[in-house]
Amino acid sequence: MKRTESKTSWQRTLSTGFLLFFFAFPPMFDNNCGAHQERVHGTAQKINVRISSAKAKVQPGEGLRLRVEICNEGSESVYVATTFDGPDNALARLKISLFHNGSPVDGPKETSAGDYGRYAADDHRRPPLAELFSKYWVALAPGHFYGGEFVVGPSSFPQLNAPGKYMVRGTYASGGFLSEGMNNPLASYVEELGRMPYQAWVGEVETNPIWIEVVKQRSAGESGAQH
Repeated sequence: MKRTESKTSWQRTLSTGFLLFFFAFPPMFDNNCGAHQERVHGTAQKINVRISSAKAKVQPGEGLRLRVEICNEGSESVYVATTFDGPDNALARLKISLFHNGSPVDGPKETSAGDYGRYAADDHRRPPLAELFSKYWVALAPGHFYGGEFVVGPSSFPQLNAPGKYMVRGTYASGGFLSEGMNNPLASYVEELGRMPYQAWVGEVETNPIWIEVVKQRSAGESGAQH
């Protein structure tokens, strides 16, 4: 994308904010989405969402800490949400599913976010978009990824208190940042968002599955028998 002298002041401020964000969080980005990645030709928007766990075995009641990576496998830069769950951005979220013996395990119910319509489009109290945008969205160039952690625990899946092998899989969905609904934290900036240099990724994609095992805790007698 070529820069022009006609760029507005808010665009210059926003660009500066992005640069500061990139330098502040360099570990979250990489120019390699994995050796397994296939080159994508003629596809403007395509992402791959992968999950992994540093531990293949956990104790009953222990939280499962997942590493999540959103990789841009398309041919154009796109914006993706900076959070995977929670009310901060209800337009994009990762829903984790748990399976035991091939059957889905009931998990947490869907929650709705609060009303973010705090400002009208012409409200002079509105902070500059550059102050808020990087809190909710980040740009991904082709071949780059954005990563973070997502914790799954017994409070969401009580079955993780019981020993056994479980398959974990996720569904990542995004409605983009142009929605005028109350679940959009930037709802009062829709006009400005429509002039952003890239589009937000919109759609739904399944993650890869991973397997984890909740191991049976040894009793004091079993531990002593090992000596």
